[in-house]
Amino acid sequence: MPRSTSAWRPPRRTGSRASPVSSQLNPSPPSPKLRTPARADGRIAFATRARVVPVFIGAVLAGNVARLPYSTLNAFALFYLTTRVVYNAAYINVTSRKWSFLRSGAWFAGAVSMVTVYIKSGNALNKF
Repeated sequence: MPRSTSAWRPPRRTGSRASPVSSQLNPSPPSPKLRTPARADGRIAFATRARVVPVFIGAVLAGNVARLPYSTLNAFALFYLTTRVVYNAAYINVTSRKWSFLRSGAWFAGAVSMVTVYIKSGNALNKF
């Protein structure tokens, strides 16, 4: 079986330094016509929850181990669950770039609340 003597070379770039893929990306949220059935019925939003739930459970357990006041843990849980409801509603319904920041803000607020509970738990355990 004869071997090819030419080595593999990456494709040449012409023009700008941007990759061919990045020129095809659209940063705006999808229009209603382009929504997939999975996005429309919330399956993707539900799947993203699975990545964050262990961190939430860990924050609640860390707060319990550190004996944080129940009012603090209850407020955290209520706030976090509210941000998840807002995030999921925005994920499914928002189609304009203007309102897409609501989804990002809800996700960020939930993440900051979890980090806050971890920090409070660490500070409380550090006092023992």
